[in-house]
Amino acid sequence: MISTDSYLYLSRHHVYYFRAIVPDGVRQDLHKREYRRSMQTRSIHVARKIARALRVCFEEHLLKMRGPMATWEELRRILDDKLQQQLALEREKLKTVGPYPVSADDIWKHNTIPSYQRAIKDISRSRAGNASAGSIPEFAKQLAVEILQDSNLMVDQTSAQFTKFCEATMRMYLEFAEQRVLLNDHARSFKPVSLPAPSTLAPMPPSSPRISEVVEKYCKEMVAGGNWTAKTESEYRGGYQTLVTIIQDIPVALVDYKAAQFFKETVMGLPSNMSKKPLYRGRPIKDILAMNIPKEELLSISKINTLLSRISSLFGWALKNGYTPTNPFSGLKIKEKVADHEKRDPFSATDLKALFSSPEYLTGKASHPYHYWLPLLGLFTGARIDELCQLHLEDFYQVDGLWVISINSNGDKKLKNLASARIIPLHTRLMALGLVDYISCLKKKGYARLFPELKKRRDGYSQDASKWFLRFRVRCGVTGKNKPFHSFRHTVIDCLKQKNVPKEIIAAIVGHRDESITTNTYGNPYGPAALAGTVENLIFPIDVSKWKM
Repeated sequence: MISTDSYLYLSRHHVYYFRAIVPDGVRQDLHKREYRRSMQTRSIHVARKIARALRVCFEEHLLKMRGPMATWEELRRILDDKLQQQLALEREKLKTVGPYPVSADDIWKHNTIPSYQRAIKDISRSRAGNASAGSIPEFAKQLAVEILQDSNLMVDQTSAQFTKFCEATMRMYLEFAEQRVLLNDHARSFKPVSLPAPSTLAPMPPSSPRISEVVEKYCKEMVAGGNWTAKTESEYRGGYQTLVTIIQDIPVALVDYKAAQFFKETVMGLPSNMSKKPLYRGRPIKDILAMNIPKEELLSISKINTLLSRISSLFGWALKNGYTPTNPFSGLKIKEKVADHEKRDPFSATDLKALFSSPEYLTGKASHPYHYWLPLLGLFTGARIDELCQLHLEDFYQVDGLWVISINSNGDKKLKNLASARIIPLHTRLMALGLVDYISCLKKKGYARLFPELKKRRDGYSQDASKWFLRFRVRCGVTGKNKPFHSFRHTVIDCLKQKNVPKEIIAAIVGHRDESITTNTYGNPYGPAALAGTVENLIFPIDVSKWKM
């Protein structure tokens, strides 16, 4: 059975849909190419549960419409036909564009062919009834189902017939891969090569574009849909370039599980900031891997997982768009022992006292206003540094007599996701320190932004502020790589959590997705009045002088 995730589609509003392709044989009866239905949730866990039920109903309905099951003779015939068809297409392609590079041979011989052989062995064990020794690989199921759908044939996927068909499909792919190696050798040779007559078993997926071509299509779509900023696109493209450098720019359909595993093992031996450090910059990866790199300089597990996740997104898109038969990077991330909440530490009471006992806070004066206000806003709102640095003066206003901060994406402002847009009540401590007066002063001088001294760069308005805060906290004696500005956000969340504030309220304040169907789907978002009491619960042991204009 195809995995449930292959039926999920995330809309641009971050709502999950159930989506299934209607096979050609029943499209005329259903009058549609695909079946789509909103599951009215933004939670992947809830969406998966609903999709399982819808998938069963959808497949049962197709069974009724398609009629009787296919016989083994019919199944054998479509595999024979596909093998001959794909070999004919391959011969024509080699005549037109010439042979594949030698690197493709290496992947076919050492990755593709062995993967088919292992799949055949596993399925054979399953057919023998030894469930502990073998099983049907997920990619084999996907390929078998695609062939059935293209041929308008139906097989019960819980039957022994389907297991036998999966094995036959793998044998067909194996035969095609072996024949393609010989055809490619023939295309490179000036001597006639005697090719054995092909047996009746195995096609490769339709010829697919190279990785670089898929990257261009994917990135173009993500940018056009407004899903990526320039920074995000640059980061994703950097990861894809690393992929091409390591496994070369081969057709995307040739990237199998062995190649994905090879890529993962390779990046685990690479240093961080490889393109920036003079010791590694410009060197071939094979030379870098041969170096004795200190463990502390290697890519962190979180960065490796981020890279694997981005590549998995690319191959997931390629799979849905028919460029590759599988996503070999799915589920490849490395399991970390460190819990999510331990990756960034909240500031302790000692840290806060050290930060807010600096000259800026003892005198109420600073070289730049953001040196004073930015840490305070982080402490009493839990907002991200990007959200705070891009604030406009018009984002501060009153609602029913209550001062609020509007976190929005108006103008040139950017948000992490849809849930990030929110209205936060302004803490009375910030007003007592003179924030509203500071805003009024800026308005009188004709300024539009809260921190006009911060300039917009590639990553937004926070780049200079982030670098300053690193120097500032070290100067205050707050060290450790797990305590960046983002630790203010963890401090706020931890403070409210320890006071038993419901997670839906915390999510509304800090801009996280509310995973509850009840509070997320029904009713309006929490208003400022409903959040004001919780915000006032943010009480910290700091003594700060009022801002002096």
